[in-house]
Amino acid sequence: AVIGEAHANNRQRLRLSMPCSGWVTGKYVDRQPAAPRQAWAADGPATLFPGSGAAVGKKSPMGRQLDLFGGDVSVDRSFASPAMVMTDRVEMSLWMARELMRFDPGLGDEAKAILFGGSGGAPPNPSSERKRLQVVYIAGIEGTGHHGIMPLLLYPAVREYGQGVLAWWRSLREVLLKTQPSQRKAKLRKLMEAMLQSKGEQPRIIFEWCSYPFGEEHRDRWASGCEDPHALAREEGSGNPGNSVDLREFIDLFSEYADVSVLVLHRSLVSAAWSHKEWDQSLLDHARVLALFNEYISGVVADLPPSRWKWLAYEDMCTAHRSGAHRDVAAALSDFLGLPQASLERSFAKFRPSSKNAAAEMPGDVLREVQGLEELRSNRWFRARYPAQRLLAEFEGTDGASQPNGSLRVQPDAAAQQNLTRFVETMTDDQQRAWLDLQAAAAASEKDRSMALSRLQALLTDDQRFLLQKALVLQQNSQAVARSDVDPSAYTCVHMWLGGCGFGS
Repeated sequence: AVIGEAHANNRQRLRLSMPCSGWVTGKYVDRQPAAPRQAWAADGPATLFPGSGAAVGKKSPMGRQLDLFGGDVSVDRSFASPAMVMTDRVEMSLWMARELMRFDPGLGDEAKAILFGGSGGAPPNPSSERKRLQVVYIAGIEGTGHHGIMPLLLYPAVREYGQGVLAWWRSLREVLLKTQPSQRKAKLRKLMEAMLQSKGEQPRIIFEWCSYPFGEEHRDRWASGCEDPHALAREEGSGNPGNSVDLREFIDLFSEYADVSVLVLHRSLVSAAWSHKEWDQSLLDHARVLALFNEYISGVVADLPPSRWKWLAYEDMCTAHRSGAHRDVAAALSDFLGLPQASLERSFAKFRPSSKNAAAEMPGDVLREVQGLEELRSNRWFRARYPAQRLLAEFEGTDGASQPNGSLRVQPDAAAQQNLTRFVETMTDDQQRAWLDLQAAAAASEKDRSMALSRLQALLTDDQRFLLQKALVLQQNSQAVARSDVDPSAYTCVHMWLGGCGFGS
């Protein structure tokens, strides 16, 4: 059944209630009545510019804006006014200096000297010959490392462009998060014209990085996560998926002014969910929410030219850092984002991999359920669909999230994974639930595992049973090899003994 529609590249896209590959003949597709579209309204505060009398708490997005004019009511501080743009510039510079100081005091001091050193914010000798404005969106679900990656990129940008770097821009987020979608294009034009005409260094690069979803509050709309078959279509049509930036719209809006690049962050679902384990109704519910928005991001990048986006695994960053491969990481990021490699290498040397071991800390039953959810859904995500877009693939690693003891989780070989993916793609909703029950029963008694397997098999067709059996056999073989003390690929033959007697090779 069709549960959602969208348009991309002048073509209509239909979102179906179950995954399928290849072409689907129209006569086999039932169109369900579309849910009535609700009028857009900003969730939470109506604006990011709270008045002097408004209450501002710890969870208020961006807090209260800096007041450069001592409360002088005669100063025009309306949206995109010269006074507001001046305030934006100072607020952004203060924020960047503070964030880089937290990242590393030495780098923070350098950034502070450039941003407030009295040279107009311009670095001594910018090396880049880029003429057009550059916009970088760092996309990813919650818990994938935004706060670690952002300063790593900010430092080389500030070194290169000084006050020409715009990040944590309150007025821009007012456009993207607190403005009616139909009014965003005109409001962004007004803001960009005001910034380009303002005093100070001309904008050279803009960073934005709202995660998916965004914010701890007002999460009821997508609370069921990927369990809700209509959630993805609803979020795509909401104007602010997950109360975050509409990424498709963002790329379209800024293409008029800049070259837009999207860096997508990835992390194992176990580690990502554990980062904000107290959010949503339960840890498993939180993982389902993250799975939903991984599918949202995957749908957006599917329509982008390969040159405009790449994805980066947090685990690969950690592996590269621990192996001292600072130059390799800097070269990969510099090649994609155009930032100076030497400064990137310096900032990556200060990168601090997370010390959390989510799998060791997460309750065992929940761990198995989250791992089963990732195994079931991840074939739809950008990691599986676009391996060629991966940065630092040579450092494929783990952050210890896959096993309680921190060891690598045994992955099926390519043939087993291919058969398992084909099997999962054929599942109905009832079959998917039975499959998850089977994953959750992995550590249960033999009787419980047998019952869960019987329930699943009763729902499968003959073809599905064949695919499942083939995938399980291949997976068992690869796991047996992984557990072996001997690497068979290191030998040309094996001499076998039985009862003290050799009997061949």
